[in-house]
Amino acid sequence: KKTSCHLSYSMNNRFEDEETSELIFEAKIIPLIWDEQNAIGIILHDVTQQNAIIRLKVNASKQKDRMLATISHELRTPLNGILDMIQAIEEKTKDREILQNLNICKTSGHLLLGLVNSILDLNMIRANKFKLYKEKIHFPNFLQDIIRLFEHQCQLKSIYIKLNLSSYAPKFLISDKNRLSQILINLIGNALKFTSKGGITITAEPYKRDREYVQISVEDTG
Repeated sequence: KKTSCHLSYSMNNRFEDEETSELIFEAKIIPLIWDEQNAIGIILHDVTQQNAIIRLKVNASKQKDRMLATISHELRTPLNGILDMIQAIEEKTKDREILQNLNICKTSGHLLLGLVNSILDLNMIRANKFKLYKEKIHFPNFLQDIIRLFEHQCQLKSIYIKLNLSSYAPKFLISDKNRLSQILINLIGNALKFTSKGGITITAEPYKRDREYVQISVEDTG
């Protein structure tokens, strides 16, 4: 029978800088018989360096998460400003070519904003602070807005993107609009990336004939 434990031992390093350094040992305690009496044998293994490496990795990971969160927050503010300005220009111009170019900018901006939000979500999940925010969504309009983000890119690749919305699907849905957008943008973006012929079909229908829940699927020919 063997039992493992960790011991912490401090010693004064007089040969270096007179500072106290901590050595960490892993101990294996082995019951045995010594000279016809019960005794124990202790085997010590110095794991100071391994523990220091683990602490460095943990600290580096925390620093990386904090840096990503900070950068993501800083990026989101100017991105929202750019998207607001694009919308303002769209409302004031009727030039078809300008509107087409603005649509490309808007699509790219929304995709980049989705990426930034995904990074923030990942950090919140790691910190156990992730929350869903329920709101009432006009479901057909919501899906059309998502598809509109990819229409120009699909035109450039000469592929179609279409929506099959079941007549039994609800007009309004209670969900987290931002999270649902992120999921669909990721799925459609993946489909667009690997489709060079044919197109992409988004289908929305009641889940197992239950109008309270909706099943959304993304199908591509790529």
